[in-house]
This record gives sequence, C-alpha cells and structure tokens, in this order.
Amino acid sequence: MATITKYFLAEQVLRLLKSGDPSVASRVHPEEIKAALAQVINATLKTEFISLTLPSGETIPEGAMLATYDAIPVVTYKDVSKSVLPVMPIKLFRNMGVFHVGKTDDTLSGFIPIQPGQFA
Repeated sequence: MATITKYFLAEQVLRLLKSGDPSVASRVHPEEIKAALAQVINATLKTEFISLTLPSGETIPEGAMLATYDAIPVVTYKDVSKSVLPVMPIKLFRNMGVFHVGKTDDTLSGFIPIQPGQFA
C-alpha cells in the first residue's frame, strides 16, 4: 500500500485542476493546496474526536503522546519572558495542550500552574 502524504494529495488535486494535462498553466500553487488539505484534515480529526471520543467519556485523543524539549532558551519579551518551542502545541479540552513548563532539573515545580492532582 502506498503512503498517502499531503504532497501526494496536492499533486492529485493539481492534476485534476489541470484536467490531467501537466503542461496546462494553473493559477493554484501546490502550497495552497497543501494548506487547504491541512485544514480539511484537522477539521475531520476534530469532528471525529468530538463525535467518537468525547461521548465515551474520554478526553485525551487516541494516539496522543507527550514530547519533551530540553534547553529551550528563555528570552526577555517586553515586561515578561518567552520561549519559542520547535513545534506548535495544540489546544485540547480542559487546557491540556501544554502539560508542564519548568526547569529541566526541577520537575516538581513549573512556571504554569496546574490543577491539583494533574501532575501525577
């Protein structure tokens, strides 16, 4: 079975827009198609999560995982501090998109307050 990627789907859509003739000029750029595909895929996943996962009482999406990023620099930004993560965290129900922000050597206290019992 072939792996279906956004690039592969974008090529198929572009071919359909060009009526199967790759030499025909198109006003649509493949990057625009990839962005539209990402929106449709995200909407579909959100709909699936709301219609299948939430009614069962589960709030964490199936296949979810935690990632750890060490040595992320903290810089001064106006009158606060900020860090830029190498990825864009997603927002889940009950503010579960980012679990913990803190020093690498101090895992018990963090910079973002969490609900009692949530850290475990």
